[in-house]
Amino acid sequence: MKVLFIGGTGNISTGCLQPTLDKGHELFIFNRGQHPAEIPPGVVCLRGNARNKDDMAKLASSHRFDVVVNFIAFNPDDVALDIEVFGGKVLQYIYISSASIYQKPPNHYIITESSPLRNPFNPYSAKKIDAEDRLRKAFREQDFPVTIVRPSHTYGNTIPSNLGGIRDYTLVDRLRAGKEVIAHGDGETLWTFTHNSDFAAAFADLFGNLRAIGEAYHITSDEVITWNQSFQIVARECGGTANIVHIPTDYIHNVDPEMARPLLGDRTYSLVFDNTKIKQISPGFHAKVTYAEGVRRTLAYYERHPEMKKVNQQAVEGLDRVLALWHAK
Repeated sequence: MKVLFIGGTGNISTGCLQPTLDKGHELFIFNRGQHPAEIPPGVVCLRGNARNKDDMAKLASSHRFDVVVNFIAFNPDDVALDIEVFGGKVLQYIYISSASIYQKPPNHYIITESSPLRNPFNPYSAKKIDAEDRLRKAFREQDFPVTIVRPSHTYGNTIPSNLGGIRDYTLVDRLRAGKEVIAHGDGETLWTFTHNSDFAAAFADLFGNLRAIGEAYHITSDEVITWNQSFQIVARECGGTANIVHIPTDYIHNVDPEMARPLLGDRTYSLVFDNTKIKQISPGFHAKVTYAEGVRRTLAYYERHPEMKKVNQQAVEGLDRVLALWHAK
């Protein structure tokens, strides 16, 4: 099949490039070329602005794609443009939404695709919900062949964290120095980290699958760990020390709202994803990369690319300020 990725250079999409080629598909990516990424041979790069109607219309008229995947649409206007230019021209349109759209606080910590969608705490999540609603309306009224995918904290050559700015090499540097890190609450909130290679393994099985039209899926690891364990794993793998300080989410938000932004409406709550539905589409799907293995891969990537060993000094200063205020209480 002829597959188009709108985006193609982000954290999730780069992990999907080679697996899509391995399935024998002809793969194109469409973006402005502003984000450097390792693009495997065989991928055709097309340049343009996915927010520009003329660029999109030209793209849709110049190529006949079987599957279009939009990794970068964030709101109803973005998907409305896709509906306009690709309507009646594609076998399947896949929208990359977000698992952050599920109801917060959740009714239950185990999440299925039928769990309620409501997140008044996170504007990003609210826009994603509105975009899904627009696509479902197009499916009902225009037979627009949409499939929705909801990733949750998917990483690649990165190291996730719970707070804004304190992630990737910034977190590694801090743990190696034995400096304090913050876990919200008691640090025992359950969380799921998914390596992009595992996401890609199941994702490619959706392409052209007519059973997936009109449906939503999440694709996550089945490994569940606490935030305390996440810091301990990174510290162990990088040769550092997990010097964890537990601070309530509300306090963090009161003294540094930007740092606490990822917590509100998302990481504060325990969430475990039931992957039964995607496994019906991809029966062989099994997340193989543990969080420890994923961290090892990222650390090896840093050694191959020392230019990526960057510390977010502004975020570090913010973290130290929050810790100082907490200790002074």
